[in-house]
Amino acid sequence: AEPFEKGPGGAWQARPLYLKGLAEPLLIAECPDHGIPGKVWDGGLVLVEAFSANPSLVRGKRVLELGAGTALVGAAAMAFGASEVLATDLEEHLPVIHGTMELNSHVA
Repeated sequence: AEPFEKGPGGAWQARPLYLKGLAEPLLIAECPDHGIPGKVWDGGLVLVEAFSANPSLVRGKRVLELGAGTALVGAAAMAFGASEVLATDLEEHLPVIHGTMELNSHVA
């Protein structure tokens, strides 16, 4: 993926994530050089696969993602029909969350 913004620690990239049940891939703001919040973690991937297999886990529900990092889980919850998503992290990591949510505004 092409870098879309220069952030602390390097260039952010839009990483596509293809999931069963979604017509288009989710795009995840990622910059591994940024540390913990700048990369996708395995636990997030497992949870997102659960949403893909069983969208009723989030459809029509309010979802809170604490320590969101890349906001993968929040973006997936939004894509699978959550009625409301709040993704949060430390203030200095909020640009990563905003990046992912902006990249996926078309799925809301």
